[in-house]
Amino acid sequence: MTFRPLTAITAVFSPYRLVLDSPQRRAFVAAAWAGRFPKSALGLGLILLIALTEGDYALAGTVSAAFVVALAIGGPRWSRAMDIFGVRRVLPITAALLSVFAVLLLVAISTDAPVWTWFVLAVLTGLSVVDMGSVVRSRWASILEQDERLPAFALESINDELVFVVSPPIVTLLATLVDPVLGFVVGLVVGLGGYLAFAWGSSASRSERPTQRGAAVPAGILGVVVAFGAMGVVFGGFDISAVALAEQAGVPVAAGLLIGVFALASVISGTILGARPVVRSRARRFVVAAIAYSILVPLLALSSDIVFAAAACAAAGVVTSPLMITGIALVEHRAEASRLTETLAYPTAAIAVGGMLGAWLSGHVIESAGAQAGFLVPAVAAATVVVTVTVSEALVARAAAFRPPE
Repeated sequence: MTFRPLTAITAVFSPYRLVLDSPQRRAFVAAAWAGRFPKSALGLGLILLIALTEGDYALAGTVSAAFVVALAIGGPRWSRAMDIFGVRRVLPITAALLSVFAVLLLVAISTDAPVWTWFVLAVLTGLSVVDMGSVVRSRWASILEQDERLPAFALESINDELVFVVSPPIVTLLATLVDPVLGFVVGLVVGLGGYLAFAWGSSASRSERPTQRGAAVPAGILGVVVAFGAMGVVFGGFDISAVALAEQAGVPVAAGLLIGVFALASVISGTILGARPVVRSRARRFVVAAIAYSILVPLLALSSDIVFAAAACAAAGVVTSPLMITGIALVEHRAEASRLTETLAYPTAAIAVGGMLGAWLSGHVIESAGAQAGFLVPAVAAATVVVTVTVSEALVARAAAFRPPE
C-alpha cells in the first residue's frame, strides 16, 4: 500500500471543511477568535502599560492579577446570562461595559489617579470580559449533531491556542516600540469588534429558564474544572520558566522559540485528533489524555538547556490539546442544555486562575533556586492531573451505577 502525503493531509482537514461549509459558520468562528483578544491581551497590556510608564513591575503584576481574577469570576456569569437571555441581547451590553470601564482604567493610569482606582477599574474591566470560547462552543453544540462536534471543538481549542500565541507578541511590540498604551487599546478594539460581530450573527432566541439553579459547578464536571486549573498552572509556570531559562542561557529570544514549539505541537496534535473518528467513550478518552499528559509534561523539569527544553516542550505540547479537547467534549456532554454556555465557561476560567497561580509560584521558585527549578511547578501540576481525573471519573461512574433507573 503506497503512502500518499497529499491524501493523508486532505483526510486530516476534511472534517474541518465540513464544519466550516458555509459563510455564516466561517464568519462566527472568525468573530469568536477576535472576541478572545480581551482575555488574552488585556492582562499583558496592563502589565506593559504600568511597567513602562511607572517602572513598577510588582504593581503592574498585581493590577493585572486583579483583572484576571475578576475575568474568571465574570466569564461564567455572562455565559449564564446568555443561556437565559440569548447572545444577541447580552453581548452588546458586555461590549458597552467593557469599553467604558477599560477607557476609564486607561484614563486613571494615564492621569496618575490614586492607585486604588486602578484596582477598582481593573476589576470592573475584568468582570466585563466574556468567555468567547464557551460562547462559540455552545453555538456549535446547537447546530451540530453529537457525532459531528469533535472537529468543531478541536477547531476552537486550536483557536484558543492561536490567539494566545498571536496576541502577546502584537501587544508587546506595540507597547514597547510605539506607545505603552497602544497594546492595550488594540487588544480592546479587536475584542469589541469580535463581540459585536458575533452578536450581529446570532439569533435573538434564548434558552428556557431552568426550574432549578443547581450547583454552581455541576458535580459531573468538577473533576474537569480542577484538571483544567492544574493545566493553567502548567501554562503560567511554563511561560515564566521558559523566559528565565532563555535569559540564563544568554539567548533571551529562545523564550519565544520554546513557547512557539509548545504551541505548534499542541495545534498539530489537536488538528489530528479532531479529524479522527470517535472510537471510545468521552470519559475514557479524557482519562487516556490525562495519563499521557501526566507522563510527558513533567519532562519539562529536566530542561537543563535550550535544546532539551525544546524537545520537552514539543512532547508537552503534543498532549495538551488532546486533554483540552476531550475535557471540553465531556463537559458539553454532561452539561444541562439550559446551562451549556455557562458550564463550558468554568474550565477556561479555571485555566485563567491556574495560570496566574503558576506564574506566581514559578517566579518565587526561580528567584530562590534558578530557572530549571521553575519547571518543577508545571511538572508537579501536570502530575496531579491524572490523579484528579481518574478519581473524579471513578466517583462519577460509581454515582451512575447507584442511580435508580428512570
